[in-house]
Amino acid sequence: MDVSVSDAQARHHRQGLLIPTARSLVAGILENVPNAGRAVISIHCHDDLGMATANTLEALASGARQAECSVNGIGERTGTACLEEIVMALRARRDVLGLDTGLDTTKIYPASRLVSHFTGLPVQPNKAIVGDKAFAYTSGMYQNGVLRGRTEAESVSYTHLRAHETVLDLVCRLLLEKKNKYINI
Repeated sequence: MDVSVSDAQARHHRQGLLIPTARSLVAGILENVPNAGRAVISIHCHDDLGMATANTLEALASGARQAECSVNGIGERTGTACLEEIVMALRARRDVLGLDTGLDTTKIYPASRLVSHFTGLPVQPNKAIVGDKAFAYTSGMYQNGVLRGRTEAESVSYTHLRAHETVLDLVCRLLLEKKNKYINI
């Protein structure tokens, strides 16, 4: 059977707009191409509309087994799917997707900083996973969740990304422990 990508699908792929067809595109290949199950289906998404990671996860959920991505999402124009977001999303939803990369996630943050240093492209402070504010909370509700054990406030643990607590984390934790002796939170 001949399976080809329409001009519209190709245009949408180039523009980073595969949702909701990322899932159906991969499923269609696996269902209609003879022996496709013996091949490694790969997905390569651009981030023109901020959908590269979502499109990549959709493709992986439907059978793709290779994601072409980059650290910090760097690439042509608006970049590609972010390695750090894909890896941590797969880890956070391993129960649903049944997929894991096997990567040592404590190496993601240093790799991000190294890429930033050599490319001269700074990491946005509020960037998911590797931004300096990714695990900073100013809202009382989130601070309360962190005080109660982080699991209520985060889908990804800070310690999965950074092997050691920073000095500030340690000082804050010690101060909070001392405070909690006197105030029931």
